[in-house]
Amino acid sequence: HNFRPKKRNDQNCPFLEKGMSTIHCDIIDKICRGIVKATERCSQDSPSVPLSLVIDDYKFEKRLHVEKEDYYLRVFAPKIFQDIRSKFNVMEEDFQNSWRLSPQNKVAKEGAGRSGALFCHSEDKRFIFKTIFLNEVETLLNILPEYHKHLSTNPSSLLMRILGCYHFEIPNMIAGLPSKEFCVLVFSNLMYAPFPMDQVFDLKGRKPKRGHSNRPIPAGRPNVIKDKDLQREFYFGESLRDLFFQHLEADVKFLKEQNIMDYSFFIAVKKTENIKLEKDVDLSTFDSVSIFQRNYGGVLCQEAGEEIYYMGIIDCLTNYGLLKKVANAAKKFRWTEHELSTVNAEFYSQRFRNYLETILKSY
Repeated sequence: HNFRPKKRNDQNCPFLEKGMSTIHCDIIDKICRGIVKATERCSQDSPSVPLSLVIDDYKFEKRLHVEKEDYYLRVFAPKIFQDIRSKFNVMEEDFQNSWRLSPQNKVAKEGAGRSGALFCHSEDKRFIFKTIFLNEVETLLNILPEYHKHLSTNPSSLLMRILGCYHFEIPNMIAGLPSKEFCVLVFSNLMYAPFPMDQVFDLKGRKPKRGHSNRPIPAGRPNVIKDKDLQREFYFGESLRDLFFQHLEADVKFLKEQNIMDYSFFIAVKKTENIKLEKDVDLSTFDSVSIFQRNYGGVLCQEAGEEIYYMGIIDCLTNYGLLKKVANAAKKFRWTEHELSTVNAEFYSQRFRNYLETILKSY
């Protein structure tokens, strides 16, 4: 199949009512049922691991009909994402069970960014789905062969683990109106841990724009600290810091080569003194192939092991195309490139790396 959603429906969440910051639970239920059905079908079609992959698998799209609910979904590159899941110890049955949500967890809320994307956690909080724009889907499909290769050869990569991508077409309950169409991305939760975080940061390495006042955080949005409000540094042992920057170098090189920019360094912090585990927590579920996720799903840092960091590179689907180039040209009259997010991929990658060098210290 070579299906592409119509651009007129290119909205993050067309079923979101004006003024709302959550989606109706029946829509969430349809999304989760679709993810489960797609995973079941993928497992039936390709039950053996490792999978035998061919180049056409990267562009293959499977259309499924959810009979009881009477709606359709498209599954992008199902075998490729099945292979990525297997490489990071995500069992297909576990993945399906994670998306069988209890009623109280059928909630999706707007994230901390300005995109308007809505986020929903799986039942066990191990995974997240996010509504995304059509151009992000197209970027993902374009970079997918190299992304798959990069993760396969760099199991400790800091890039977000994308585990599935879907397009939904749900009939409108009001006769005569077009179907609701939207795209959903599923990825691993970087904050998957047996306890809540103490601090959460989303950092780009951009200087604050002159003349811009801080936007208040809307009620209900997560309190995520950005560059302009950062008032601390992060400390690694020297060997671990060297290892981190080796992997970071490979990751930003990949993003630069794919012409990707506007990504963020996500880091959540848990102070070890605040850790209180429930008696029935199964710590084996936090095992990971990544060297940066081996202490309750994170990495133990600071002298004497004072903090655990949960970190990675997120929002990796913005291509520096024509629209971004036009935006860059217009904004440069008012701000310097060090104050802009819309800069070319090479400049962005260098600025990003240099910034992390200044805030990630060794002790």
